[in-house]
Amino acid sequence: MLDNLKLTKNPVHHQQPCSMSCVPTCLAMAFDVEPEEIIDDMAEMGIDISNGMTSRAEHFYLSRKGIGSERFLNNGCVGLLSGHYLAQVPSLNVTGFTHCVYLYIDSSYEMTALDPNMGKKGLAFYSSLLPRRLNMISATRLDDFSDLIKPTPPTEDKK
Repeated sequence: MLDNLKLTKNPVHHQQPCSMSCVPTCLAMAFDVEPEEIIDDMAEMGIDISNGMTSRAEHFYLSRKGIGSERFLNNGCVGLLSGHYLAQVPSLNVTGFTHCVYLYIDSSYEMTALDPNMGKKGLAFYSSLLPRRLNMISATRLDDFSDLIKPTPPTEDKK
């Protein structure tokens, strides 16, 4: 199992390995691991992604990993602060389905959108050039609480 997941400061694009793995692939981009590692970790926890992934399963996985999440509905990128987001958007490839795109907003509020479909032959994808025009259904902000964790000073044994 994957332990000690921390959000990256330098996200790198990954392609989704199968048609139903957009959420795990976006999480892989957020945590700087390979998508297959997230998929295998989910499988070890009993999460089956073969029919896609529900927001309930997503929240279950994140909570078991100690990652906070906060969902914003239909905000069209308004009010998103710096951080890591899973954006639920209409699929560009299958009518009536949704797709997950990873958004990263750095400390200077520059937004990058990374679509796990990018580079897959024959598939349309959301461009990082137009992230503020995403027609989002919802956005889930990820938080690893690393800014709250301070090293504990060593204690002295009192005898």
